[in-house]
Amino acid sequence: MATKKAITHPFPAQDASEPLLPFPASEEADVGDTAELITLPFREAALLWLASRKGHLAPRTVIDYGHYIRTSAKFFGKTKLPDITGDQVRSYQRLRSKTAGAGIINKECGVIVQMRSRAGGRPIPKPFSSFMFATNANPLSSLARKS
Repeated sequence: MATKKAITHPFPAQDASEPLLPFPASEEADVGDTAELITLPFREAALLWLASRKGHLAPRTVIDYGHYIRTSAKFFGKTKLPDITGDQVRSYQRLRSKTAGAGIINKECGVIVQMRSRAGGRPIPKPFSSFMFATNANPLSSLARKS
């Protein structure tokens, strides 16, 4: 009889002894200077961002965002916010879809987009292939005035 191979998940369950997300020493951190968010690795920038938003969010939202950040930090690791590409986000979505539903994954990606926006980053770039035109070879021809 064959033995079952242990399944290892890319996002293991949270150990009960591991703290959720420790906030910076000052919970009232002001992230008005976005230069700091841009230079920090993902996890540290995310914690600082969340601490700055704490006064503007409901308590349950802060908890949920903390979970989303903890999970996405396992993937993005030491990547800086401006260096996150659309391809990395899509890879994260594909990998994460093995252990979570689409709703949770969208919320996690939404937090990443909010952090990039707060840090003054541009929207996550799309690959050129996503800008394809469906039917017309010359997209400007429909704008020409017909006489």
